Amino acid sequence: MHMRWHRGSVLSAVVTVAFMGCVPLVASSPAIAAAATQLRATPTALDFGDVQVGVTSPTQQVQVTNAGSAAVKLSGTYGSSGPFSSSGNCKGATLAKGATCNLTIKFAPTSTGASTATVVDTFNGVKVSTAVTGTAYARVLISPTALDFGAVALADTSAPQPVTFTNLTAKPMLPTMSGGVGSGQFGSSSDCDDTPLAPGGSCHFFYTFAPSAVGAATSTVRGTANGQSFSVALHGIGVPEFQVSPTALDFGNQQYETTSASQSVTITNRRATTVSFEPYSQAETPYVESSSTCSGSLAAGASCTVAFNFTPLSNGTLAETAPFYMITSGGQILQTTGISFTGVGGPTPSQQLLVTPTALDFGANAAGNISTGQSVTVTNRGITSIEMDGFQGLAPGFRATQMCQRHTLAPGASCHMVYQLDTTTLGTTSRTATGNWNGQTFSIALTGYTTPRFLITPLGLEFGPSRFENTPSQSVTITNEGSPTAITGFGASASDFIASTDCDGQTVASQASCSADYFFDATSRGRRNETATGSVSGGIVSAQSYSISFGGLELADLLITPTGLAFAPRAVGTQSPPQTVVVQNVSGQSVGLSGNTTTPANFASTTSCGDTLAPASSCTYSVTFKPTSKGVKQGVLTRTFAVRPGLTRCLCTTSQPMRVTLTGTGT
Repeated sequence: MHMRWHRGSVLSAVVTVAFMGCVPLVASSPAIAAAATQLRATPTALDFGDVQVGVTSPTQQVQVTNAGSAAVKLSGTYGSSGPFSSSGNCKGATLAKGATCNLTIKFAPTSTGASTATVVDTFNGVKVSTAVTGTAYARVLISPTALDFGAVALADTSAPQPVTFTNLTAKPMLPTMSGGVGSGQFGSSSDCDDTPLAPGGSCHFFYTFAPSAVGAATSTVRGTANGQSFSVALHGIGVPEFQVSPTALDFGNQQYETTSASQSVTITNRRATTVSFEPYSQAETPYVESSSTCSGSLAAGASCTVAFNFTPLSNGTLAETAPFYMITSGGQILQTTGISFTGVGGPTPSQQLLVTPTALDFGANAAGNISTGQSVTVTNRGITSIEMDGFQGLAPGFRATQMCQRHTLAPGASCHMVYQLDTTTLGTTSRTATGNWNGQTFSIALTGYTTPRFLITPLGLEFGPSRFENTPSQSVTITNEGSPTAITGFGASASDFIASTDCDGQTVASQASCSADYFFDATSRGRRNETATGSVSGGIVSAQSYSISFGGLELADLLITPTGLAFAPRAVGTQSPPQTVVVQNVSGQSVGLSGNTTTPANFASTTSCGDTLAPASSCTYSVTFKPTSKGVKQGVLTRTFAVRPGLTRCLCTTSQPMRVTLTGTGT
């Protein structure tokens, strides 16, 4: 990249001195104050063409004419804009009618390119504007405008790089320089002296880079050359005196107490001169420096190597970062670089085998079904083959097989042990199987749950309210969760809940079912809560206990309503109208009735209830109130019905009480 000023580049500006036609002015003398005046400026635009930077152009003029009918004295200021400026003989002049004065405008560029502007001169409060333009080109070519020194070693100074200043004019030019001096890590010198530069001749600034730190460095120098501004961007990268590569060594897997192949670190002298030094590493066991080609000095750009070995004395990943010094014979440390070492120590003989997983959970399995096998993998994680010798390890409640004994495992190869839950014991079984392969002991935690062979459901039946022999049966189902087997012992009964089943002795397929039907067979009224217990056998399951709970309610045969009568107040000795109590047969069959009625004092009753009552039919009690004295009178109408249901299986007689409360007041 370079910066160049050249003829033809445009510097534009406009200096405007224009009266925009005829401009009326105010007279400055009482003698001419009444005169109407006008000023006319021509031309209204000027073009200065091409002008070198630092050179003032030839002047150009704008003529100002008094176009009014009376003389006018001009007072005011001349204008300027950028590289354009105005002067002349108008300020203070008195112009008679038709007289003229001149504005003188010049172009003095300080930078390249086109310029346009408007120069405004003001007379008697009136602005006179002229549009101006001009193009400036360089007198000096400055190239390049950016220098990159690349990578330079610490303690070195780069070769100088020049910036050239060339005279572009047609005449000899004495170089006049200001600024442009390097600083910090960038130095400079110059051969631009007091000797004139012929047309096309050149002189130079020379820049150097002497890094004081590792990393990128930048700077920008600025100055002027014969009035022409310039800037130069400087860039360089400071690097260590020595390139050390690689800075990380990975030895991978290495068997315990064996030595790896060597890996080397290369040291390159980046300086421009020979350097005397010795490399020194602080790497520690298991990493050891094994050889070196570095002989005490290293020519510019030359390289030597230092080799390392890895001898693990323990298992697992072994990593460290060690300083690597470049030291002079006098003990001066020229450079320190960190080298990272990593490697994996192979297992000791007692840890060569990896056994995984170390825990197996067989979940829930039905009794009589051997669980699905689960594998434990034995892997040779060493770097040598091993012939397997040992035993798998057994645990009560679990079955085990293996495919490892006398099998040769190459590095990374595996064999397998298989365990199964032996479902002969219900509930949770947890054991630990301990074994040994090639002197390496291992333990496997085993757990599993054995569910009942037979699923019996439901384990509770509720028959609700019922009457003798009118309740539908309900079923209990037994499902074989295991392999096909003959079932015995299913279908136990309770006192009032009787089972009927064809399961006993039947062979039931896996996941198939059979059932027992239960009937509510109460012989008396009221609530029944009972339990039937038993044990079922089949296959390898000798006895699986079960318990079924039952509930039911045997309802009354007679519905008696209402259960209370209240009489209106009654004068002593007078009898009330009768009120009725209804006795209804709700049993669904004829019933026989017997028993005596008791009526309390102050009340009387009669009944239509005879010895029998047909299904859904009713009989009644007619009750009256006749107080014998004043006050509240209370009592209970009672009868205990001896009910004889007409049933074939129940030739029993049960009782059902009637209690109707009676209330009245004597007045």
